[in-house]
Amino acid sequence: MQALNASALDPVNPLPHAGTPASLAELESGKLLAGIVGKPLPLDERLRKSAKLSAQFHAELARGFQSVVSDERAASDFPADEWVRLVHRALSAYEQYLLRVALMYEVASSSLWSRVTGLYRLAEQYGFAGRTARVSVRCLREC
Repeated sequence: MQALNASALDPVNPLPHAGTPASLAELESGKLLAGIVGKPLPLDERLRKSAKLSAQFHAELARGFQSVVSDERAASDFPADEWVRLVHRALSAYEQYLLRVALMYEVASSSLWSRVTGLYRLAEQYGFAGRTARVSVRCLREC
C-alpha cells in the first residue's frame, strides 16, 4: 500500500490499480481485528504486531483515497456520487485506523485530525458537504 501511494499514478484514474489492494487490505485487516478484540491488555507481542499492521493498512488506505480526492481534477472529472463515495471510503478508513489505535491504547498520528478535517473542507469547497454517500452492502465488503 505504501508503494502504491508513493507511486506516480494518475490521481484521476487510479482505481484500476487501487481497487484490489484496497479490498485485500480491508479483508485482511478485518481478520486481524477479530484476533485482537476482547483480548486482555497489554496485548502479547504477536497480537500487538497484528494490531499495528491492521492500523497501518487503514492509515495507508485512507491516505490513498485522500490523495485521489485532493487532486484538483478529481471533483470535476469524477461523477459527484463517485467523488463522495471516495471521500466516504477515506473517512471510513481513518475511522478504522483510529479504532485499531484505540484498541492498543496508543495515540493516533498527530496529522489525523487535520487530514479528516481536510476532507470535510474539500467537500465544502466543491459543494458536496451535504451529500450522502450511496454505499451498498456489497460495496462495504468489496469496494
